[in-house]
This record gives sequence, structure tokens and C-alpha cells, in this order.
Amino acid sequence: MRSKCCCILVFIVALVSAAGATSISMINPGFETGDLTGWDIGGVWGKNDSVSTDYAHSGSYSDKIVNDGSVSGSDIYGYSLNCPVGGDWNAHTIAAGDTLILTAWVLNPSSDPLKPGETGRLGISVAGDTSGWLYTYSDTLFDGTLPQDTWVQVSYQLTVPQGDYRLLQIEINMLQSSSMSGGTVYADDFHIDRILAGSCQAGVYLEGDINEDCYVNFQDFALLAQNWLKDNYLY
Repeated sequence: MRSKCCCILVFIVALVSAAGATSISMINPGFETGDLTGWDIGGVWGKNDSVSTDYAHSGSYSDKIVNDGSVSGSDIYGYSLNCPVGGDWNAHTIAAGDTLILTAWVLNPSSDPLKPGETGRLGISVAGDTSGWLYTYSDTLFDGTLPQDTWVQVSYQLTVPQGDYRLLQIEINMLQSSSMSGGTVYADDFHIDRILAGSCQAGVYLEGDINEDCYVNFQDFALLAQNWLKDNYLY
């Protein structure tokens, strides 16, 4: 019994917390400047999007993307880009194996709801001096079945491949399957988290994290003690 108690005491002394995901800074992620500052590079690439007070997930403003019928065929009819993320091309260096998680809130208005064949997705772009550009896009995250007049969170993640990458751009875009007009979506409160390669959130757990919740704490101690006293050794 003495050896068991000693081991349990050592476990208590070793209690530590695992590091969580870190947020990446963005310019105007919730459009609260009342304009597209930080988005669309001054409107050069902007298409069918504007800042609106019709709806807001938080604050007073959101991004409004409308299908005005100006795009024919199966194509992107509207998109909003935040580029460069952080306002500087070198603001965010991303190591190989890091995971980026982009989230946003979207709303499908009953006054002009999304039509069948209209879909939305998120995108992340990284680039490197020798690795070149890497554009990645999610599969469809929402469509005309999105509940109306309620905010829904959508997310997309990218694990960065080997290379000298920097995070440059995030995007929301709307596509149509054929020529059509009508349909609106609102987007707000974009957020990016970075999970370091080799971290708990990436599936690498600290020694002693028995329940794999990314923390070594008294819940793990209880599991260890319970099994230790039953001679069911976890270590």
C-alpha cells in the first residue's frame, strides 16, 4: 500500500494544464467599422457583397452577400475576402503540421432566402517564398436548407503541409449551380484558431492525461487512484 500512495502523491505534484488553441488576429472580423475595411482589398475583388445593419450576430453590422443575377452559369456569385489576415503579409507564420480552424456565423433571411442550388463555403489560403500559394476550400457548409432568420455557426479547418507557409487570406463564398437571381446570406464574427503541431488538440496528449481531455487534473487522479487500488495499473 505504501508504494501505491507514493505514486499517487507524485501524480498530484505533477498536475499541469495543457496549452489550448491560440487565436489569430484579424482586421474587422465582425464588420464593426461599418464598412469593408480589411476585406476585399478595397473592393478590387469584391462582388455582390456589402456591410449591412439588417442583421448582426454581435454588434451592429454583418456582411451581406446577394445573388443579383449578374453571374451566369455554375459559378461563384458572391464572396468576401479578408486579405492579408492581420493586415500584414508576414503577420502570421504557420509551421508545417499546425492546424487552422476558421469559424463564422451565417444567417439565411426569410425575406430573401437561399434558393435550391445556392451553396456556401469557407476558404483558407496560405503561401510561402518557396512553397507557393495553397488555396483550400471546404465542401458545402450550408445551402437553402439552412434555418431561416437564425444564426448558425460554420467552420472549416486546414492542417498545413510541409513548407514555409504564412496565413494570407480567409474567405466566404457563395456559389450557384445554374443561372439564377435572388437569395441572400449574412455572415458575421469570423474567427481563426491555430493549433500547434504536436499539441494536445492535435491528438498528442500529456503523460497523465488519462481521460484525454487535454488537461492533467484531479479527474485523471481519480481514475488513476480508482484503478490503482483495484490493482488495474494504468502505468
